Amino acid sequence: MLYLAFLWHMHQPYYKNLLTGEVYLPWVRLHGIKDYLDMLIILERYPRIKATFNLVPSLIDQLEDYTKGNIRDIYLEISRKNAEDLSLEDKIFLLTRFFNLNWQTMLKPYPRYQQLLQKRGESVSHKHTLQVLKNFTSQDFRDLIVWFNLSWFDPYFKENIPELKELIKKGKHFSEEEKNLVLDKQIEILKQILPKYKEMQDKGQIEITVSPYYHPIMPLILDSFSAKEAIPLISLPPQRIQFPEDLVWQISSAIETYEKHFGRKPLGMWPSEGAVSEAILPYIIKSGINWLASDEEILWRSLKKSKSNELLCQAYLLERREGKLNIVFRDHSLSDLIGFVYHRWQAQEAVEDFLKRIKKIKEGLSPNKNYLISIILDGENAWEYYPNDGWDFLTLLYAKLSEEKEIICTTFGEFLKENPPQEKIEHLFAGSWINGNFSTWIGNEEKNLSWNYLYRTRKDFIEFLKENPQIKDSSEARIAWQNIYIAEGSDWNWWYGPEYIAQNNEEFDKIYRLHLANVYISLGKGVPDFLKIPILTQKISKFLEPTALINPEIDGKITNYYEWVGAGFLDLTKIGTTMQRVTTLVKKLWFGFNLEEIFLRLDLEIPENARELKLIINLFPREAKLEIPLEKSPSLLVRTFQKQKGNWQEFPLPNRASFLKIMEISFNYLNLGIGHGEELRLSMLIKEGENILEEIPPQGALKIRLPNPDFDAWQWSA
Repeated sequence: MLYLAFLWHMHQPYYKNLLTGEVYLPWVRLHGIKDYLDMLIILERYPRIKATFNLVPSLIDQLEDYTKGNIRDIYLEISRKNAEDLSLEDKIFLLTRFFNLNWQTMLKPYPRYQQLLQKRGESVSHKHTLQVLKNFTSQDFRDLIVWFNLSWFDPYFKENIPELKELIKKGKHFSEEEKNLVLDKQIEILKQILPKYKEMQDKGQIEITVSPYYHPIMPLILDSFSAKEAIPLISLPPQRIQFPEDLVWQISSAIETYEKHFGRKPLGMWPSEGAVSEAILPYIIKSGINWLASDEEILWRSLKKSKSNELLCQAYLLERREGKLNIVFRDHSLSDLIGFVYHRWQAQEAVEDFLKRIKKIKEGLSPNKNYLISIILDGENAWEYYPNDGWDFLTLLYAKLSEEKEIICTTFGEFLKENPPQEKIEHLFAGSWINGNFSTWIGNEEKNLSWNYLYRTRKDFIEFLKENPQIKDSSEARIAWQNIYIAEGSDWNWWYGPEYIAQNNEEFDKIYRLHLANVYISLGKGVPDFLKIPILTQKISKFLEPTALINPEIDGKITNYYEWVGAGFLDLTKIGTTMQRVTTLVKKLWFGFNLEEIFLRLDLEIPENARELKLIINLFPREAKLEIPLEKSPSLLVRTFQKQKGNWQEFPLPNRASFLKIMEISFNYLNLGIGHGEELRLSMLIKEGENILEEIPPQGALKIRLPNPDFDAWQWSA
């Protein structure tokens, strides 16, 4: 029999300043009204479907703070202000922050919200904000506040809370009373979340698991040298991190918090980011945890065997001197399809594809044994990319799985109880779900500096305790320790280094250093100068702009080093969000032009099992597109279309493409009626049949200011 187990990971970093109660980012509150409760509401409709939910204690604490009023959410406080009383600083804050969501699914469906975006402009800088601010009335700001807070509600609440439904219908000219109603409804929903999880756990439809308290990378907290197992020559911080007592606290306190809220001890643990090592096992075994999970890459490196579904679709026993522990490994491909790919597909096609893949795995397994497919992924961030916040996909998926006779949806704890693992792993490889290593959190100059800040702060604190033993058990010391533990969380280092770029990078840097500064403040000491220096000092650019006209040979290979010199460059492996997709088809993109043609170079990898792939290049606002088959050939057919009277018409134009080692493309923009000096937007899709596999760039489009004949005024930006 084939069993299927979903683990939905619910997590937010700790945004609260323990000394002031201020919360600097609103994501706990906003994901609370969009993801945490509706995932249970959907599941409850399908009693045959069981699932596992991982609730990180740092998230639980913040949800509880909102329901008890123990926080000061800056976004919420500004939202509560009467629009007529907003200060200049408030207005800048609103225009800068209150469009920070997925525009395609959460902004553009609402005409008034889209109108406000157009009024502000899609790009934002301080100078631009000051220029457009005077065009916004008090009513505009009030409507903006309402729409930002309203659009985050899950579709279920928008449809089933009559007051919200009426406000969406009204669309604009909201009153202060209506604005405050929206904010009040948010808190009402937050109060339902934790009781609902306990209710569904007690009913037996879900299992709840934990991660260490503030989501640290456990192997690195225990010993930073564990990073060397996957990358022997990795550059590490000068001071070796070894905080075993902190790891004990992170694990034991997580279990205590779980027990307090859910009335029993947890069976399972999702280690932060699936990060494991041999050295952490004694600590987990001693805690009483029965099972943990990681990524399949850890399995292959631990077993030192080739990939196979027979090996992946089972649990393993970790038998050590301290006791026994079970471990399962996520199916990387299936999990990432839900997390990163299926939101571009029609729900029906996505569900059919998922079930087809499951059944294909089943066909290759022995019929006389029970197997487990582990689907483990982020349970919150994925859905804002899906139409209807993922409802169409999830309801259809659960409905179809409910009809299956030979695929049983279970929890991990139930499966392991009925199917104790027989196979053993003698040595557990040290790595995470991202590339099987820890380079996302350590090894880069900025990441190593952040570890150095933590090490120095903790060392200063320990020395202070030795000099002042009388405060060891004081509230001040407890707060200091709490800030140390918070700073050990994985989220801060995620945003350091060149990999991931987001609107809140600088804010995360400030919050991280604030937690460390609070160690000193809580003890009545001055904050040392090093904590006042940002770690995020590197100016990271997603792309390099073109610097010269180019004329590369379109032959699918690097003819010479200089043919793309002067082109712009976009490294797609270094554009990341809180949802990191480890594998992409297109790794790097070069782009440039001369006075007649635009040139594109794609460094890409085509999966062996891919069929009928094609690249589509969309050009706006001229409404033209190019379609090119993605197959190895020195000369590929480039079909060129342009909209005429609302219909796509194909034009036989001499555009060129070649794909051998790399893919190179050229097309004459003058033939498409695009003139010198015009601005053109370009985006690309890779499709398999009619299903979208990848968008390039991942969001938005490249903007091209085509060169004038004298080449004195062009600009390319993303």
